[in-house]
Amino acid sequence: MDATYQQWVAPYLETIKEQGYYEDDELYVALVNYDDNPFFPKELRDHSNRLKRENFKKWLHVYGGEPNMSYLDSIIEPEWFDAAVNAHQKLGFEPRGERVCGFDPADTGRDAKARTLRYGVYIDDCFSWLDGDITDATQRAVDDALGFGAADFVYDNVGNGASVKTFATMGGRPAGLSFVGFGAGDGVDDPDSQYLDSERLNKDMFRNKRAQYWWLLRDRFFRTFEAVDKGRYHDPLTLISINGDMPKLAELKSELVKVQRKRTAGVRLVQIESKDEMRKRGIPSPNLADSLMMSFAVQPKSDFKYQRRPVGRRR
Repeated sequence: MDATYQQWVAPYLETIKEQGYYEDDELYVALVNYDDNPFFPKELRDHSNRLKRENFKKWLHVYGGEPNMSYLDSIIEPEWFDAAVNAHQKLGFEPRGERVCGFDPADTGRDAKARTLRYGVYIDDCFSWLDGDITDATQRAVDDALGFGAADFVYDNVGNGASVKTFATMGGRPAGLSFVGFGAGDGVDDPDSQYLDSERLNKDMFRNKRAQYWWLLRDRFFRTFEAVDKGRYHDPLTLISINGDMPKLAELKSELVKVQRKRTAGVRLVQIESKDEMRKRGIPSPNLADSLMMSFAVQPKSDFKYQRRPVGRRR
């Protein structure tokens, strides 16, 4: 990534991503790409579509207008995401379970706010926006949660997230909606329990809560890919299905495939690259993706179980 991009584009990416441009008294940066070119040849458009299917990460640089970066340690692959789009329809099961809203308040003034609405393993919607202060954003997310019928409101309680707790304690919490703070750097949940089918305990596998729940999300995507593309049976409660009609679908995919594992010499625990570390690489905060991850950071309240049956691929 060159110095020009670092200085004149990276600091304003959230605004550019949201409205297509950034403007102040001294600077104007606009997002212009091949799809704005009426003379873009069909051959290149076909190549773009093919590359997007075959190598989404490379497409992000060649046609998506993003700097050339290494995503070797990405924890979620593009094809896993594609398999998860409307996976409940492909595999023939109906969403059941708890309704949860995950909320990621803005970290900085230019950062976007984001919220996810989840019903069981089905992600109904992920949305982000720039306007409004933290109180306005919290009220908007709470209204969306209530309209969705959510019982839990999971929010990032670090930084601006402290204002969300204040909002709740000062009378903003509606009856029936439980506010659950999520501390990315906190110790893992259920530290002495085994991680899924492995022999390792949670405390021996993950550096912190952020790593724990990102890895759980990663495993949901991988199992869904196995079920959809390989025909392998997994309990639907352990999968994930993404609403293919959500407006921010492409943006969500782009964010998810950029989240990387952080490797430190001598450290065996799973770590996930922090938002600050991503910004240093010119990657905006993955607010949509983080709100999705946090929506799973609650204990299931529903005792619903799917009846085991062979999972057929429905394309």
